[in-house]
Amino acid sequence: MISTSRFEFPSPPSSGEKVADRPDEGRLSGMRWMVVAALLLCLTCSTLNAQGQTDDPQQADFPGLDIQAVPGWDGYVDLAAPVPFSFLISNFSQDTIEGELTLTNPEDDRTLSLGEIFIGPNSVRRFSSIQAVPDWYQCIARFSHDGRVLWQRELALTTGKDFSEDLNYLLFVDDGTRQLQLPISENGGGGTGRLVLEVGYGRAVQPLGVKTWQIPQHPGPLTVAQAIVFSETTKVDMLNDAQWDAVGKWICLGGTVFVHDKSTELIERLKKVTPLAAQPEILFQELTTHRCGTGSIREYAGPLFSATDVTTPWQIGESASRLSRYTTMSMLESTDLTYWESRNSEINRMWVVTVFVVYTLLSSSAILLFRLSRRNITIFTSVVVGLTCVAAVVLGGVLRTSRGDLRWVTITSAGSGGLLQLGKIDVQSAGGRNTQMTVNGRDADLQLSESDDIRTDYYYGYYYQPRITKPHFPSFTWQASQLEDQADAYQVNVPINPWGRRRLYATAYQPLERGVDIEVTYSLPETLPPEQAAQLGATYGLNGTFRVKATSHLPFDLENCRLIIARTQVSSDVQATTYSTPFPGANPSPQNVDIQMEQVNSLGDFGRLSPSIPVTVESAPGTHMTTETLGAQMGQNTGEAVFPKVAHDGATSVWIVAQISKSPILSIDQQRSDFESLQEQHWYVQEVLPEQVPQEWRDLTERLLKEQLAAVAAAKIDQPR
Repeated sequence: MISTSRFEFPSPPSSGEKVADRPDEGRLSGMRWMVVAALLLCLTCSTLNAQGQTDDPQQADFPGLDIQAVPGWDGYVDLAAPVPFSFLISNFSQDTIEGELTLTNPEDDRTLSLGEIFIGPNSVRRFSSIQAVPDWYQCIARFSHDGRVLWQRELALTTGKDFSEDLNYLLFVDDGTRQLQLPISENGGGGTGRLVLEVGYGRAVQPLGVKTWQIPQHPGPLTVAQAIVFSETTKVDMLNDAQWDAVGKWICLGGTVFVHDKSTELIERLKKVTPLAAQPEILFQELTTHRCGTGSIREYAGPLFSATDVTTPWQIGESASRLSRYTTMSMLESTDLTYWESRNSEINRMWVVTVFVVYTLLSSSAILLFRLSRRNITIFTSVVVGLTCVAAVVLGGVLRTSRGDLRWVTITSAGSGGLLQLGKIDVQSAGGRNTQMTVNGRDADLQLSESDDIRTDYYYGYYYQPRITKPHFPSFTWQASQLEDQADAYQVNVPINPWGRRRLYATAYQPLERGVDIEVTYSLPETLPPEQAAQLGATYGLNGTFRVKATSHLPFDLENCRLIIARTQVSSDVQATTYSTPFPGANPSPQNVDIQMEQVNSLGDFGRLSPSIPVTVESAPGTHMTTETLGAQMGQNTGEAVFPKVAHDGATSVWIVAQISKSPILSIDQQRSDFESLQEQHWYVQEVLPEQVPQEWRDLTERLLKEQLAAVAAAKIDQPR
């Protein structure tokens, strides 16, 4: 406990003591009280001064207390995602220090309490919290006890280092002072620490330094990054069980972890914490790889820090540059239902309007009773008011106990070792407040999004509101499940205004569940017209044919099943306006314009895919459509969905996309939820593994992209300035 000194004021003379018996005692007594008043005035001023200093982030800390506080990752903070706030608290004194840790927004004095913390003598404690601060620009972290501020700092949330859609981020975990330096390629990146590859070979990679105590206890904040690198010195005990659990679930959601091949204990720990079973090792991109879910665990062999050998950092950087930013979460964010159905809330709203209208009519009709006696008017008014009060009480009880409306969309993704499912749940109150939401599913998780704005697919006049896909979880403040004794159920509070709307996100996993076995073959075209390779801006009509044989091992049917073959090419729209002959009066400078790519998709129709019944489909990759128009082809009456993009410009991918009638893993617990499910939609997505995509197809698309880029370069050189 923090000890405080006690100040004792002089006691006044007792009532029985005579001041006149002692000469000058009255004068001395008056002077004494003047001194006491002066001391009180000084004490008051010092207290006010101390209170004014509490807003100074640079005030003196409590002796022996040292706190390191970091929001986000190495100066990068994404306010649209759940923000991790990490604290390393050290007590070098001989006292036990206790206090409350809070975050304050100085613009509106909004304060978030992170909890009470006790630190024993000569001990160190780590503390982390996940908070939604989408509209914060400043933040003051404060550790206080009984109104006394023991430590205070201003944490930077807007540092000018924003997460870019054009970069892949790599978290380098090391408790030392070392920073991972990726080799600088011929394309630049010097001064930023980034690895920048040629166009069509991967995204630029930005490494970020992270301490082990900064790893959050939920995978949500980790989704802003595409990869994690554990240094050779990382030990298993540097992370607690909750942190390992978060990393394991993040891998299944699409993350990639790089671990030294000599860190056997670390690798085994990662395999145990993943909800889906890690697959046997294979050699992928020159690294030993264990696939798990939609992510992987990759082993590197060489040193990360060597003055002469940069092979390992280059392998890690090149492998990280080819990782996809478009995970299952980005697919879920771009998937919505076509309309909002709110049966219960509309019924209750009509009851409220009915009671109000009836009361208004009966109250106004009292004016027509002026011919009656005062006694009869009083009786009529009392009856109307009494019946209205009874109706209001009954209606209040109905509103409080009424179930709200719920609609939800899920995407089930088949990965290595099993299935994972993400769900987006929209709820609307039917007049109640502080409701609860519960989902069931293996390793289920449910979090409430901070934003109250639920955007639906409405048309405003003739203009359509475009979607914004995000590669990460939307911002949320982490809530622990209120059903801690039930591992396959998750319950959270949903604070909501009457007839308000909120959004939640749920995840669940189903290990050892086989998806769809896929056999892909591709026959090369006999000839490729040379004018196609030279013509800039043309859509390359490939004459080859894909033949795909699919056998489902899922316990449910796949409806409206489609084969999607995707590749990238130089955007024809950009070519037409940038690299063609300019219109009169235009003065383009193509040498300063970046090359823009677009994804081209080809579709093949499986129809219904039933369990254990092989289906073969052929598709010519000459039927093209852009990613933006893909959703309209998947079914107009069942909602629009935009599905994953290729990992990077120059990559090629093959997916199977289908609809399923019932959610296979997640379910809404109607008995322990205050919302009733009225509308739902469920999708199934499975990506063909890269080694299963025919090498002939990959070689052909790579050659065509090179020819396009060469044509663009030639056009830029020949373009008059």
